[in-house]
Amino acid sequence: MEDPMVSSSTGAMNSLLDKLGVLENRYPDLAEGVRESLKSLSDVLHSFARQRTRNSLINEWMLQVREVVYDMEDWIDGDPSKAKLDDVEEQIEEFKAQIQGARDRCTRYGLLSSIEPSTTCALQDDAETRESVAMDPKLLHGEAPCRLVGSDELRNVLVNHLMDQEERRKVVCIVGTGGIGKSTLATGIYRQLQGQFSCGAFVHLGRNPSVKMTLISILKQVMPDWHCEEYLWNGYNSEDMEAWDEKKVINKLWAFLKTKSYFVVLVDMRSISTWKKISCALPNKDKSSDRILVTTCTKDIAESCCIHPGDFVHPMERLSEKDSKTLFHSKLPVSEQHRLLE
Repeated sequence: MEDPMVSSSTGAMNSLLDKLGVLENRYPDLAEGVRESLKSLSDVLHSFARQRTRNSLINEWMLQVREVVYDMEDWIDGDPSKAKLDDVEEQIEEFKAQIQGARDRCTRYGLLSSIEPSTTCALQDDAETRESVAMDPKLLHGEAPCRLVGSDELRNVLVNHLMDQEERRKVVCIVGTGGIGKSTLATGIYRQLQGQFSCGAFVHLGRNPSVKMTLISILKQVMPDWHCEEYLWNGYNSEDMEAWDEKKVINKLWAFLKTKSYFVVLVDMRSISTWKKISCALPNKDKSSDRILVTTCTKDIAESCCIHPGDFVHPMERLSEKDSKTLFHSKLPVSEQHRLLE
């Protein structure tokens, strides 16, 4: 049976290469070199796909490449010609950096040793001429390491903004390219602060989230005893929740949170419309200490989340190579970590 990760990774790459002509035709100067870089990654992906066994490092790398490919394909499908030229240029440069980051990591961690020499040489030669970029491990739903990578100063800055004396709902947003540790930082902050609120929730949105299921996830987390008799009596039966329409979920969540202090973390926000729908379900009360922490790769989304005085947007810089390696290693089995240190 075909490995689903192989199928989705290589298939997505083939689809993106087919669609890349749209970008090259509209922005030939900006898109220069993108196809060659993607083709090089594609060769490596297909080489790994032909292998019967792959270690955890290779699997993690393939997942990272797949996410970059999906992001590029979604952006092209969304018709970038509708955006401002400066925004298009910034987005293409970001994609180039992410592609190069994947190429560099493939070389740096010795993943090429098991594939054809011609592919290995082509990737290594190019990687040696570029600056490395941090990676994007999946640091979600309690899987992130408790220890944050890099300086504690940034965490303290964000915690201070979240725990200030502002007496209304406040939104803090971390914005930056994929793979720089936004999710790790958000997870650490959530673990540190969740006990200081009446209730809390940590949700990863990602690609094409269901707003209704996201809100149900928040509802179940802020109301951990939802299965007790009191909540069942008031119509919170878990088996019924999924049958509710979106409006009912919003009303139930809003009604529950209106008398609570809450801390909600929304990781990987990719749509302004998604934010607006979720925001409607999170009460904006006077004389409250409610807090929302959002991570996103997009400046426009961050600014749409933080529209009130006192809200705070923090642009997050890339990790150093040392911290990037530490973050990458933290997601691998102990046996793989030992192998890299040998």
